[in-house]
Amino acid sequence: MRHGSLSSLAALAAILFHGSAQAASERVLHRFVYSDGAEPINRFIKIGRELYSTTVYGGRYEAGTVFKIAPDGTEHVVHAFGAGFDGINPAAALVELNGTLYGTTTGGGTAGQGTVFSITPQGSETVLYSFQGGMDGSFPEFDLFALNGVLYGMARYGGVNGNGTVYAITPSGTFKTLHDFQGGRNDGANPAAPLTALNGQLYGNTLYGGSNNAGTFFTIGTGGTESVLHSFGSGQDGRAPFRRLLLIGARFYGITEYGGTGGQGTVYSVTPAGREHVIYAFPANGSTGAEPLGALTAVHGVLYGTTGYGGGTGCGGNGCGTVYSLTKDGAETVLYAFQGGNDGFLPSELLYEKGVFYGPTQYGGNTGCDGPGCGTVFAVTP
Repeated sequence: MRHGSLSSLAALAAILFHGSAQAASERVLHRFVYSDGAEPINRFIKIGRELYSTTVYGGRYEAGTVFKIAPDGTEHVVHAFGAGFDGINPAAALVELNGTLYGTTTGGGTAGQGTVFSITPQGSETVLYSFQGGMDGSFPEFDLFALNGVLYGMARYGGVNGNGTVYAITPSGTFKTLHDFQGGRNDGANPAAPLTALNGQLYGNTLYGGSNNAGTFFTIGTGGTESVLHSFGSGQDGRAPFRRLLLIGARFYGITEYGGTGGQGTVYSVTPAGREHVIYAFPANGSTGAEPLGALTAVHGVLYGTTGYGGGTGCGGNGCGTVYSLTKDGAETVLYAFQGGNDGFLPSELLYEKGVFYGPTQYGGNTGCDGPGCGTVFAVTP
């Protein structure tokens, strides 16, 4: 990832590729100050009237937090990581199962290799499993997926060859490794996104591996049988599929961080059989965004997402990121381009609620966190 300095918004009204630019109102609900968290990068989950998520760093022990925020911007730290054998650095979104929230941390635990934890909305946290860094995996940075009362997840590293694992864990902490990625042409390497499911079968992506070492789309059964369905990176296909897949009907929609005709990433669709189609490739000049960062969401048949860069000339000339909409036939519209100052930069995944998109930016908001800002929570109204 590239990081730059703060700058100004550039020519939003002139952004035109397949669709026309539209003015969208943006407001910052909260600016983090490190003591309450830093680098929020994950989507929100709504419980009651409040939105819950995590920050990777900051908080009382400087190891990340679980926080909640109301639509009016009132924010409260629910849990600060880092005490004792607690996990540290939660880099995944939370998932709710039977009134309890579940998540992962990329470090900490008894072996320092990450944890799976549960937490109540009131803040009572329990470490369910500590990764050991062997066959069970390490660095579990992805959201858990709940299916039939069992939680499924992936670890970026670990396994025999260090290429990552797929695992299952019950809410009581019973853990099982389902798959050890082998890498190479015939299997993926280094999981890149949370799992999702269709008809009881799990689907996901890896960053590397496959026939072009540019990532894979794969399926795995709950018993552990895994198959690669598509290898990314051929011709003008995207590279490095990233973030959670969105299931609409019987088709998955996702993003790649790089590749495509402009080399700045793509939005694609793929069938459960592995037939993939690039819907949109972000242009080389970054005018409509560059390097998609947030997983897709859909409202009334239209896709919405964010890019980490592009949309202007700020942030060291790379652009500070965008919120965009995209029709399924490839008409893309920039709804908002971040300026990189008080409004933040590097926006991540969106949550749609009553006509408003809520999301975090990893940086920006103020001058804390050694200059780039500790991140924000924003709301965009199309």
